[in-house]
Amino acid sequence: DGIALAIELVASRVGVYGINGTVDLLDSGAELVLQGRRDASPRHQTLQALHDWSYRLLSADEQKVLVRLSVFVGELTLAAAHAVVGDTADDRKAITRAIASLGDKSLLQVCSTQGPARYRLLDTTRAYAAHKLAERGEEDEIARRHALYFTFLLERIGIQGPAFGNPDLSRVAASMGNIRRAMAWSFSPG
Repeated sequence: DGIALAIELVASRVGVYGINGTVDLLDSGAELVLQGRRDASPRHQTLQALHDWSYRLLSADEQKVLVRLSVFVGELTLAAAHAVVGDTADDRKAITRAIASLGDKSLLQVCSTQGPARYRLLDTTRAYAAHKLAERGEEDEIARRHALYFTFLLERIGIQGPAFGNPDLSRVAASMGNIRRAMAWSFSPG
């Protein structure tokens, strides 16, 4: 994602683990705990420490929104965030404010596209937030909301059941990662 600290931490491990070994570490989720220089400030020694420091500076609403957004793969819309993150219909304003604040703090990227704004968590931020979501015990509930939202999205545009022929999927192309994740969760044992 172009995070200077992340690049520095990963580059420092190539000499010890080699390229393939470093890739294996990253694939196993080790990017958050790779140790940096001992003389760096504590928040710059690991990505975990950096994210912990940033997370502690967030308000309770911002923390809740950040961890719940981790269920999304790739980009999401504000409508998707409202449907998945909020507990009640009254949460829309708080979620909108929190998303704007997370964007201002560089924890959420605003993707410039045609049409409505789309947002995305950096991969390391999403991994950190997903861990926090699991700690909060909300993983299954948020995954269920996510799956329901994308089911309704597909129904709204007329893609239901087994598709015969060649349905036009261009309207959901940007959401395919989320649709795949929703389907995987829907068919998982849990």
